[in-house]
Amino acid sequence: MKSRLKISLVLAAVLLVPVGIVFVAAQNEKAKQEGLDRVAAKAASDKQAAFEKLSPIEHLAEAKQLLNVDGPQVSISDGLKHIAAIDKGSPLYKQADQTRRAFEEARRKRDAQAAKRRELAEAAAKHLLRIELAKTLENKMLDQGFNVDVSAIGKDQTVLHIKWILVGKALAHNISKQGDFFSNARQVGFKRIEITDGYDETWWWKLD
Repeated sequence: MKSRLKISLVLAAVLLVPVGIVFVAAQNEKAKQEGLDRVAAKAASDKQAAFEKLSPIEHLAEAKQLLNVDGPQVSISDGLKHIAAIDKGSPLYKQADQTRRAFEEARRKRDAQAAKRRELAEAAAKHLLRIELAKTLENKMLDQGFNVDVSAIGKDQTVLHIKWILVGKALAHNISKQGDFFSNARQVGFKRIEITDGYDETWWWKLD
């Protein structure tokens, strides 16, 4: 009986060791996190106290240094806070407001230039895609035995031109039912699709 009790106590002790280790580790991690939270809270409190002690001219100087359109957002946010801290009754309020307006105008111009660059890059990419789509379509039709010429023509190559001597009303009708074809052409910037026999018969569809 005593042996069984002894064995049970030993097993219990062995089983409890991992539990104790996990508990201690969790407690240590919690204490570490609480310490970090206290440090962060103290730093934030000290920063706010230092912020509130600044004079209007110091706020303005900080704002001018931080308000850079190419700077990180956190710096911009801090710069705007310095501007907001200058009371309307302060002699420096007008200058602070001008600083804010100048920054916003500079940011607007920067954003407009970035948007224009993206627009030009997208237009250039679509221009290449239109040429590639025309060539791909020509090759596929040639592979199927159609003696055709397909090209992207017109201003900025926005007209998909298909030339086939045997073009007719039936083919034009079938093309008009190809919704995916028209959708893909529209997505890459084609404004018109036309199919012609090169002489008298021509059908066309406006895409925009």
